[in-house]
Amino acid sequence: WKPTGEITLTYYPVTMSTDLTTGVVGSGSVGRYPDLPRYEKNTVVCLTATPLPGWHFVNWSGDLTGSMNPTWIVMWAAKTVVANFAVDAYETTVSAGLHGTIVPGTGSIPYHATRDYDVNPDAGYVVEAVTVDGVLQNDAAGRHSYVVTLKDVEGPHTLAATFRRVPDSHA
Repeated sequence: WKPTGEITLTYYPVTMSTDLTTGVVGSGSVGRYPDLPRYEKNTVVCLTATPLPGWHFVNWSGDLTGSMNPTWIVMWAAKTVVANFAVDAYETTVSAGLHGTIVPGTGSIPYHATRDYDVNPDAGYVVEAVTVDGVLQNDAAGRHSYVVTLKDVEGPHTLAATFRRVPDSHA
């Protein structure tokens, strides 16, 4: 059989579009540029992780790994990307002089947390002075114990205490 006449072929390009699903662990958001409901094959998408106050970006997981921010992903198939955030923590430096303690000692406190520090002189001693971030706590002097409460922490702090011997009343 031999065809006669003309044959017309019409080409209709097939476009492949893919989904990009983003999520977060912790507190923050993921922005994308361009921000589209679906992406054509080989579209490059810029992803930006933005933490909420008191949080910081850690890394990407899912179909994207690493900690570069912002970063890019090429859409050649459906992808799921998660931005991982962690709560900020701030160092509290504690310094107790001779003849007493501050408990707990030096360590970190999560953002917006509250923590009590117990200032305790040894037997035969009282608190001489307590400072918080260099500010003298006037009501601490002469006490047999004292509590410092750091509330809604949003930065590093320093606590220091000195102690003095109680005068011997039998002299």
